[in-house]
Amino acid sequence: MPYLGSEDTVRELRRALSNPNIQSDQLRYRNTILKVIRAMSQGVDVSGLFSEMVKACATVDIVQKKLVYVFLCSYATLNPELSLLVINTLRKDCQDPNPMVRSLALRNMTNLRLPSLVEYVEQPLTAALRDRAACVRRVAVLGWAKLHNLQPSSEIGAMLQW
Repeated sequence: MPYLGSEDTVRELRRALSNPNIQSDQLRYRNTILKVIRAMSQGVDVSGLFSEMVKACATVDIVQKKLVYVFLCSYATLNPELSLLVINTLRKDCQDPNPMVRSLALRNMTNLRLPSLVEYVEQPLTAALRDRAACVRRVAVLGWAKLHNLQPSSEIGAMLQW
């Protein structure tokens, strides 16, 4: 692997993320995503890989989802226009049959902290308050608190429509 601070690293990671052979092998694809997270934690600017990482979010592998969500929450403020793609993916995950996936999606949806996306977050949070799984309801309550911190002027009680 080239020197970690260079553009070659990002180019190599982009090539690996878009390689169909790597995408078809779940373990190799997860390891490539792990390399992106590792480079990110070492201070390399990997924000150019945002669209590739959004695509990587569409998986049933919960470990891969967690890794991608860490990346997306870190770089969402740098790419507010592409963050709408993230919201659509997270909203889809909020309807997953697995309560862990639903709670993970809700948590990361509220961690994006973008005021322009609040309108897209309100409906899944409201639905999650009525979820059968306690972990999803707990994340929804905490999510409403995060939204209130993001927009203190809004009335949460009016949004909930009890």
